[in-house]
Amino acid sequence: MDESGFQNVTSSHKALPERVAQQITQLIISSDLKSGDKLPNEFELGSLLNVGRGTIREAVKILAARNVLTIRRGKGTFISKNPGMVDDPFGFAFYPDRLKLAFDLLEVRMELEPWVAAMAAERATDEDIEMIRAKCRQVEEDILQGINHLPDDIKLISVSPDAPEMT
Repeated sequence: MDESGFQNVTSSHKALPERVAQQITQLIISSDLKSGDKLPNEFELGSLLNVGRGTIREAVKILAARNVLTIRRGKGTFISKNPGMVDDPFGFAFYPDRLKLAFDLLEVRMELEPWVAAMAAERATDEDIEMIRAKCRQVEEDILQGINHLPDDIKLISVSPDAPEMT
């Protein structure tokens, strides 16, 4: 590494723009850049990484394709809203047989969910277990009375400190 904290980008088997894209990613991380922050211009990045502007342009295109960067013509290059997150990371939009996709995903869930449930049970506190039992009793009562228990399930999720936010 040199004094800027970057490794020499010429010592690898990957194509130069790909290596520069990795270096730009490291710059984003090490500089603690956040969504919406502006990246230095091509000339500054080229000087920092000791490569030409064309290589910087190619690296920026690679990172834009990965949704790490957003290019705004005439304004600059910015960190994307959700860096690295793509709308369809598994390529499901290109899966030709939707029914087969549904069955394949169910098969994956049938393999993963028992393992996840077992881990949760092993790590549960006494309070967690009592809360689950109480909720099961409530769901059972709701079912026997013909009441939809979904609203109570949503309430339970929203009070759990470890639960993901529902939007």
